[in-house]
Amino acid sequence: MKRNILFYFLFYTVLISSQNLSFINAPSGLIIREAPNKISKRIGKLSYGDVVNIINKTGIKIEVEDEGKKINGEWVEIIHINGNEKGFIFSGYLSKNVINKGNVTDNYYLTKFHENRYKDYTYSTLNNIETKSPKIKLRNKQHIELFEYTISELEMYENTSLYEQNISDLINILKVVTIEITYTACCSDIEQYNYLVDNKNNFIELPVINNTHCDGPEPYLGYLFPNNKGGEKDKIIYAKITPKSDDVREKIEPLKAFNWNGKNLTKNN
Repeated sequence: MKRNILFYFLFYTVLISSQNLSFINAPSGLIIREAPNKISKRIGKLSYGDVVNIINKTGIKIEVEDEGKKINGEWVEIIHINGNEKGFIFSGYLSKNVINKGNVTDNYYLTKFHENRYKDYTYSTLNNIETKSPKIKLRNKQHIELFEYTISELEMYENTSLYEQNISDLINILKVVTIEITYTACCSDIEQYNYLVDNKNNFIELPVINNTHCDGPEPYLGYLFPNNKGGEKDKIIYAKITPKSDDVREKIEPLKAFNWNGKNLTKNN
C-alpha cells in the first residue's frame, strides 16, 4: 500500500506558515459547536492531543468550572489540521505546545494517550460499558498525522517505540520508519509496522510483523534492508533471525524476498 503524503504538504504549506497552531489539552476532548455559544449545535468533537489552527478569535469570553477549578478563555473558530472539522471551541483547554508527544526521531514523532484512559478503561470494564480503544498517531514535525494505531489490549499494553533509519541501494527510497507496539503478559507480543519513505514523501507500507518472546534469546521475524547485514541491493528480505548469545551464533534464515523497482514492491518467487 502506498500513501501519498505530499498532498498534505502542498495543501498545508501556506496554511502552516501563517497559522496559529494549538493542541487540545482536555483529557476527555472538546466539543465543536456551530456558533460561539453553549446552546448552539454540536457538529463534532476533538480528541486529546488533536492539532487545530485558530482562524478567528471572537473575543467572546467564557468561564467554565472543572473539578472545582475555574477555567477562563474565549470562543475561537478553528479548523482541524488533518480533517474537515471546522467550528467554534472553548480556548481554555488549548496549549501552544505538543502535550502528548511520545518517541521522537529526526523527522517524526509518536503521540501518546492521556493516563486517564487507563482509569476509564478499568471503570468501563468493571461496569460492562463499551469504550473506544485509545489510538497512538505517527506525525511529522509539521504535526501532520500520517498513520494511527489502535491499542487493542490496554491492560497488557507496555509501550510504543519509533525508529528511523536511512536506506541505501533501494531506488528512490530515503529511509525506513518503524513502529513497534509491545504488549506484555506472560510473554511479550510485538506488532511491528514498517514503511519505506521515498524521495517524494510517499509511504510504502510493508506487511505487518508479529513476534512473541518468552525467553531470550529467541528467533524473531524481521526485515533486512540492503544496508543491513544479510541484505541485498534492490531487495527487502523477510527473515527469521536468531540473535547471538553466549552459546549460540547469530543465524539469518531468509524466508521470502521483495523486489523494489523504484515504484512497486513485488514478491520474489
